[in-house]
Amino acid sequence: MSTSHHHTASGRPLRVAPAWVGGARPADGSEDQEHLLPVREAVWVWSVRRYARLALWALPAAAMLGGWLTLGVETAPGPLAVGLTADWLATIAMLALTALLAGTRARRTAIGGLLTGLAGTMLSLPLAALPPDTLAAGAPLTVDQLRVAAIVAAGTTGAGWLLLGWAVFRSKLVNPADGVLLMLAAVAIGAGSHARQPLPTVGALLLLAALAGCAHKADEADEAGDAVVPVRTAAVETRVFTDLLQAPGQWRSSGDVVVPAPFAAVVESLGPRPGDRVENGEVLGMLITRESRAALRGAELLSREAHDAAASAEAERALALARRDLVRVPLVAPRAGVVTRRGAEPGAELAEGAEVLAITPLEAVVFEARLPAEQASRVRVGDNATVRVEGEAPRAVRVLRILPSASASDQATLIWLAPLAPGATPLLERFGTAELRTSAPRRAPGVPVAAVVENDLDGSARVAVVGPDSVVVWTPVTLGVTLEGWRELTGAAPAVGTHVVVEGTRGLPDHARVKPQP
Repeated sequence: MSTSHHHTASGRPLRVAPAWVGGARPADGSEDQEHLLPVREAVWVWSVRRYARLALWALPAAAMLGGWLTLGVETAPGPLAVGLTADWLATIAMLALTALLAGTRARRTAIGGLLTGLAGTMLSLPLAALPPDTLAAGAPLTVDQLRVAAIVAAGTTGAGWLLLGWAVFRSKLVNPADGVLLMLAAVAIGAGSHARQPLPTVGALLLLAALAGCAHKADEADEAGDAVVPVRTAAVETRVFTDLLQAPGQWRSSGDVVVPAPFAAVVESLGPRPGDRVENGEVLGMLITRESRAALRGAELLSREAHDAAASAEAERALALARRDLVRVPLVAPRAGVVTRRGAEPGAELAEGAEVLAITPLEAVVFEARLPAEQASRVRVGDNATVRVEGEAPRAVRVLRILPSASASDQATLIWLAPLAPGATPLLERFGTAELRTSAPRRAPGVPVAAVVENDLDGSARVAVVGPDSVVVWTPVTLGVTLEGWRELTGAAPAVGTHVVVEGTRGLPDHARVKPQP
């Protein structure tokens, strides 16, 4: 239906119907709200109301012409032209008054009055050009029947105005006294030319007074009907912005330090597990040389195979000697970092050079960002950035290295970002987003992100500026970067301190009156 939430498909501003026109029907369907129209009718109701408010001034004009006819004064166009003009204006007025009452609880009565009045007008038109008690040539009616037809036409028109007067009285849209005057005038209109003077003239004057009051009150209702819309506002502030590039990526190791077995050995003990943090020079475990371990195993076997006292004594001496000569070598961490792999468990036999543990040094933990190739030229080694990972606090980083090779999956440029300050070690392989600053900080006016309304079709952006008189003006703006929930305004922008709407912009018309809420 619309290209944005504040414009219709034709490009016209979306107007909100005033409170008296109608609102959303409550769920309980209570009768006191039964007269309200659904809120989806707001757009076309506004146009109907605007037409009705202007066309309602045809009512006093029709009453004046009708009153002039009742005086019997000869006019230049003649009574026929004046009468037809009065009937035409009265018909327009009936339509306008019915449209004005369409959103009230008296709308059904108003529609009945309109239909009845139109029927009376259609009955009176064929008789308007005939002099009193005169038949047209070839007419199928007698003089008496013609007189009855004129009375029925006048009575039907009067009944229509009577119903409209009752609708005005019940609507509470205008002064109820205007409805009473309109019903009194309807009686005089229904009497028509068959009533004695000055009753028709008085009826015309009553109609003039009632309808002039309705038209005037409709204008006032339109002004008062521009309901004050409750909104939340925020001031335009001067904030610090920098140009940002956003790139997805993940924490990873730029290089692990492998702790190997220095010789063929058996793992006697090994403490650290993946995720544990170790310091440089820390003892990680204990290794036993394979030769000394083999000698001990041989002595133990000899002890189990001894069958006499001499053999047992000899085996015990060999076992004690093997235990004394057992060679234990501590396994020491060559670098501080986090254990990422554990390649052996206590009791395992290792060949020389076999991996026991893998340690990722703290300085080797980097965030690998994937940046499109066309944006990579804006990044320099040493630029500051921020890494945001869901569920964690933002981490300040800097550009450590721009890799010369592209990603094989999406041909993105790989950039390594290193943390600036020590802290908890990031979880490796955890995904996040890097925000790279590619310019020096600058001060510029900004508004909250919620204040900006962007058009997806043409890319334009607007903000609802609240003036000193609490009237909203939709103002086009040019946007810069987004930083910490604020949008930078470039070019011609509202002055710092100007209030803009941040909540309640949906369906808010231009030049609407608003009431900022705390």
